[in-house]
Amino acid sequence: MDQSLLYVSTRCHGADDGAMHVQDIVAISRPRNASLDVTGALVATPGSFAQILEGPEAHLAQLMASIQRDQRHRDIRLVDLGGRARRDFAGWSLAYSGESSRVSRAIGLLMEDTSFDFSKHVNRLYFMMRNFAQ
Repeated sequence: MDQSLLYVSTRCHGADDGAMHVQDIVAISRPRNASLDVTGALVATPGSFAQILEGPEAHLAQLMASIQRDQRHRDIRLVDLGGRARRDFAGWSLAYSGESSRVSRAIGLLMEDTSFDFSKHVNRLYFMMRNFAQ
């Protein structure tokens, strides 16, 4: 059974280099994720990232270690979504199709929830990201 993770984080960049950073992330992540049998989706807003990753637990741990070292973001909030009988992003090594203002608002709610008990928003964000990527 595959595992699934979702994280949100705060972006660290100047306004002029944001799009370039996202394109770098997508270009590097797609082949790396495919080689690790990891699928998922990324949403980048002007101030945040949200990403869902699905795959073998050891491979997700490897990716999260790399993600946590990445200087392009901070304040990572991670939610383990548990085991999945099937992947929601099976056709995507990394789904990315630009910014969505609707998803951006949901990420904003997650980042504002300082209690880290943002489970009420996680399902909504997951559903929006799944629909956004299809």
